[in-house]
Amino acid sequence: MNPNTPQQLRILVAPLDWGLGHATRCIPLIRFLLHDGHTVVLATDGPQRALLQQEFPQLECLELEGYGITYATKGLVWGLLAQAPKLVKAIADEHRWLQDSIHTQRLDLVISDNRYGLYSSAIPCVLITHQLQLQLPTGFHFAKGLVRSMLYRYINRFTACWVPDVASPDANLSGAMGHPTTKPKIPVAYLGWLSRFTALPKNPVPQYEVLVVLSGPEPQRTIFENLLLPQIRRSGKRTMLVRGLPGNADNLPDLPPQVVVHNHLNAADLQAAFLNSSLLISRSGYSTVMDAFTLAMRCIFVPTPGQTEQEYLAKSLAQKRLCLCRPQQHFNLEEAIAALQQADIAAPGHNETNGRCENAG
Repeated sequence: MNPNTPQQLRILVAPLDWGLGHATRCIPLIRFLLHDGHTVVLATDGPQRALLQQEFPQLECLELEGYGITYATKGLVWGLLAQAPKLVKAIADEHRWLQDSIHTQRLDLVISDNRYGLYSSAIPCVLITHQLQLQLPTGFHFAKGLVRSMLYRYINRFTACWVPDVASPDANLSGAMGHPTTKPKIPVAYLGWLSRFTALPKNPVPQYEVLVVLSGPEPQRTIFENLLLPQIRRSGKRTMLVRGLPGNADNLPDLPPQVVVHNHLNAADLQAAFLNSSLLISRSGYSTVMDAFTLAMRCIFVPTPGQTEQEYLAKSLAQKRLCLCRPQQHFNLEEAIAALQQADIAAPGHNETNGRCENAG
């Protein structure tokens, strides 16, 4: 399915509420749809709503309750299994919400980023996901086929599936997650990387030695921040810290004058921070990876503990010598920076297919 249709459509774009990445990777898609003359209606809540309203204050944003899944400090899989009834109910609730909204909002098309209840037989509904194959932790691989079957049962309810990656087996970022041997029955299209950033030359004399971008669900975002703050104070390095708290007016942490702190930056200001920094320390969420590599950043990725997707991404990209991977537990800022400076690592740089549908199957 190609969003570049001749008629002007009223399109609902709804990202999942797990972290900010699902919302940020919708930004270039929303820009494309608006440029093409379509009317875009947003639907989300919480920090994702604050982020998108900051980027697109002119757009209507409907209140769509998130899944509200919480991450335990350890034991992610067991935590998610315990919340499975809550997740199933949330999917059913948002499906009913969509059936009503199709008529009240006069919708022509739905683009859902990982929200599995936003399907309908009344209008075309597209699912955006890079997780066609979920990464299971050690000890759960026996359930791989069952999990894929359950996932595809949801995916196959949509009209089409869009994967934010390139189709090439050599140049893709998502690896086995986005390129499984068995795909859903519905058409699958590879869009290229979906980054809110535009590839530009980096500042030859960066203002900041280190850019730290925090993101992801609580409590792990705060745990990692509390681990980093004293190390940032001691390092003496020119640092920018972006806390990943859109819409949050809390007081900023007390840090030395060479450290600049923001609760949140819009896309333009964050891109400027990327281009004006020597290296990036962040989670290895897929949207962050696409943003960082679009700008050819040298990266230290610290996966959220227990998030098998982030752990897989960071390790597979490190094996390709595209980044440095470090676990959160006992993270040492000075050691990680020294290791990155000594390593033979170069991010792949701008994806030439970014923003275009590359392949449909």
